[in-house]
Amino acid sequence: MKMKFCLVKEKMLKIFIKKFKKLWLGDDIIKKRIEWIDVFKGFAIIMVVYGHILFNNKIVNLLYTIHLPMFMFISGYLFKKENINVNVKRKSKKIIIPYLFFSIIELIYFVFIESKFRSIKLTPLQCIIGILFGYYDYLEFNVHLWYLPFFYFVIVMYNFLQNKTSAKVSRIIFIVLGIIYPFIKINNLPFSCNRFDLMLYFAIGNFYYNNKSKINIFNHSKLFDFVIGTIIIVFVYISYSYFNKIGLYYISGLLSILAFMIFSKLIEKKDIILKKVGKISLVILCIHGPIYRVFIKIMSTFLNCSSDQIRRNFFYATIIVILTLIVCNLIYIVLKKINPILIGEKKQNV
Repeated sequence: MKMKFCLVKEKMLKIFIKKFKKLWLGDDIIKKRIEWIDVFKGFAIIMVVYGHILFNNKIVNLLYTIHLPMFMFISGYLFKKENINVNVKRKSKKIIIPYLFFSIIELIYFVFIESKFRSIKLTPLQCIIGILFGYYDYLEFNVHLWYLPFFYFVIVMYNFLQNKTSAKVSRIIFIVLGIIYPFIKINNLPFSCNRFDLMLYFAIGNFYYNNKSKINIFNHSKLFDFVIGTIIIVFVYISYSYFNKIGLYYISGLLSILAFMIFSKLIEKKDIILKKVGKISLVILCIHGPIYRVFIKIMSTFLNCSSDQIRRNFFYATIIVILTLIVCNLIYIVLKKINPILIGEKKQNV
């Protein structure tokens, strides 16, 4: 009887601790996530924000060859084949609903507030067309939103190809499209589906996931991995800065992916901030534009200088990045409490 009481007591204590952790630390502590992937996405989304804020062509152009390939690679890595109809419905909830929600809110915000200090060439009707068709040229009120309809297109198309052909054929099609991309000129299309270059990284990410047991690249000491990762980043920076940029576009992207995979795995058990940032990368992608523009306006007014001067200064740009990420996190917390579906997450069962 005494032993039975002790077992019940121990079980109740475990339930209490689990509830306490969920209340204090959030759902992440309950729902197991792949930590290095959150860190990896954290690196990528911070580079996205820096790339949009900083006015330094050499750095920004380099960032653009890194962060988008990173997101496409990790999306391919996480891809799971499923029924076509199920895939369309699930990805519509996870991607299209947040896209439409943020697009409409930000268009309203632009029309009534931001348009007072930032003008665009498009009419509200054209912006609405841009939202409906995911058309890059018509999303000028917050052009960063283009990635979500493109992301949706890539996943749905890749899943369709896998259902109709095979995993191997699907990867070959995406890789071939990526290879021919530099040699063809296609203007912006709805859903930015002309960005064949990024599809290549998606296919490679999917290939790596399905063959990661054969491709063992992380069985070294932490010091060795860190040195290799650092050497790769230095090489990418030097080669991109001083040699033929077009020829090195894919090499820079793939090497950078490898380097940041190494860094992400090295710190996955220690890092906290990058994991959090990576987890809310969708929200950051959608709303960081209007937020950083407000901070730039405030800082330029306070320092009595132009916004361009703020954006050319790496220190000021870093402050703007940090403030933007903090506000994005606060908005994420609020929206998750209101309705997680708005940010592409499921409602938690109580």
